[in-house]
Amino acid sequence: MDLYTLTKYIDEIFAPYFPSKDFSQNGLQVDAGKKVTKIATAVDACMETFKKAAELKAQLLLVHHGLFWGKSLLIQGDHGKRIRFLIQKGISLYGMHLPLDMHEEIGNNAIIAKKMGLNIVKPFGNYNDMAIGVEAHYPEPLPLEKVIERLENLTGTNCHTLAFGKNMIQKIGIVSGGGSSEIGLAASSQLDLFITGEGKHTTYHQALESNLNVVYAGHYATETFGIRALGERLAEELKLQHEFIDVPTGL
Repeated sequence: MDLYTLTKYIDEIFAPYFPSKDFSQNGLQVDAGKKVTKIATAVDACMETFKKAAELKAQLLLVHHGLFWGKSLLIQGDHGKRIRFLIQKGISLYGMHLPLDMHEEIGNNAIIAKKMGLNIVKPFGNYNDMAIGVEAHYPEPLPLEKVIERLENLTGTNCHTLAFGKNMIQKIGIVSGGGSSEIGLAASSQLDLFITGEGKHTTYHQALESNLNVVYAGHYATETFGIRALGERLAEELKLQHEFIDVPTGL
């Protein structure tokens, strides 16, 4: 498939979610000039991921965390090595950041909620005036331990829990990745639990003083869902080969 035809197709999937204030430069980031028969997906644009994509003989790599953020870096040093490797191996790179968190079907947060048996109620969060997560409810309250068990089974991580709220959980806010800045909003929204990937040291006291349960399930682990789902969707709709590259960081 022609690269630009394919990337335009992907752009259209995320068009309703394209924010004006995303720090990432979303879309096609590196054009290696090859037609695409096989795509690979991964969370991070890094040499380990690139080498595995080359081993898989993929012509396009789709990632959540791309190479270009804010002001573009000069093509030198480690940044230059990464781009040279991609072009030499004929691998184009496509990055999609916040729209991949926000998408109501293949977004990280929507998938986490659905796989945990939750009913999505509305968007949640306030990142640059954008709701990038979801608020989701259980039909009936569940014990906190049961909710954490479901989350750990889903993500494959040992969650870090700040159990500072009620034991029976029904209303949950989810923001994948580094969403700890939304703890205050979760408390003011009277949620029973806030789930995100990682948090800052100061969030301990913020959660404690707000009487809010907070669970950190891993930045990487909470952001594998959307990019994998995107690859699976493209493979099905466009008859392309697809493989997900798992390079966990433990963070």
